[in-house]
Amino acid sequence: MRFLATTGSTADPDSLLKGTTLILPTVSIGNVPQAALDLVIATLRLSRIGSVECDLVEPISGPLGLEHLPGKRCLPLEAYQTDDGRFTVIQQRSPILKHLSSEFTDELVDFIKNAKFSRIILVASADADYRNDQQIEGPPVHIFSAHAETLAELTEKLVALKISTVKVVPRIEPTSDGIGGKEGLSEELYHGSGIMPMMYLRCKDEGLPFVVLASFSFDCVDLQNSAKVAEALLELVDIERPGQG
Repeated sequence: MRFLATTGSTADPDSLLKGTTLILPTVSIGNVPQAALDLVIATLRLSRIGSVECDLVEPISGPLGLEHLPGKRCLPLEAYQTDDGRFTVIQQRSPILKHLSSEFTDELVDFIKNAKFSRIILVASADADYRNDQQIEGPPVHIFSAHAETLAELTEKLVALKISTVKVVPRIEPTSDGIGGKEGLSEELYHGSGIMPMMYLRCKDEGLPFVVLASFSFDCVDLQNSAKVAEALLELVDIERPGQG
């Protein structure tokens, strides 16, 4: 997996990513993460700075459909960035090849480490049909991390901004029936969330400054939930929108 800068760019590819906050989705239920990030890309009119080359995802190409980027074509893994260079969004538009999710996760974590991002926000969705009692209560969007400093920083921001749509999960623990596993997170705890549990454990093992922003959805294209996630994300990371300031 490697970053390819847009043709004609004079910037050093490594410097484009280093020190920025990375926001990326999982391919998971309801297409919520991808749709939420498309809303972020369109709302902020983000520039496409390149793509990420990877042979573990389905090859695709087609019209991009973003109004502010006419003529651009969609690719399996696209890279966008804010004008101030503080935030990088990697949008995943094609699924991981069958039985290669673990290999993809390993390559992605290695890519993140080598790029030296300052922080990682993983946007995920999980099947609402499999929620336990604790997950049903409270706001529909959860934020959690094994990286205490990053979680504390974002929790403080949630309180300061009075964001009521996001619930902080202080610590992921196994439930009484064993769901959660010895490591504190498993696919059963957030069923249908794609590679999110693997990413959580790999980032935890590597000590990476990451958080997961997860919403619960049903098995359909959930645009309403995607809009809520996009709004929460924009408030949480405090990115200035066009017309603000």
